[in-house]
Amino acid sequence: MKVVHFYEGKENILIQLLENIPPVDQPIKIKGRRGKVIQVNEIDERFVNVFIEFDKTRKRTTNSTLYNKRRR
Repeated sequence: MKVVHFYEGKENILIQLLENIPPVDQPIKIKGRRGKVIQVNEIDERFVNVFIEFDKTRKRTTNSTLYNKRRR
């Protein structure tokens, strides 16, 4: 069992106790966000840092004309 720290840039996203460490380029889903493992660093026998790049999320646009109409 190893303590795995998941990072996005310098921000710590999640810490888990895992038996299997995710390999590089594996798709992963954390907190409902999809991403890909970029880099895996083993600090020592127990600690591992995993760096992730999340997919860009598209902002949904609403039809602004519906909200600007007057209601009678």
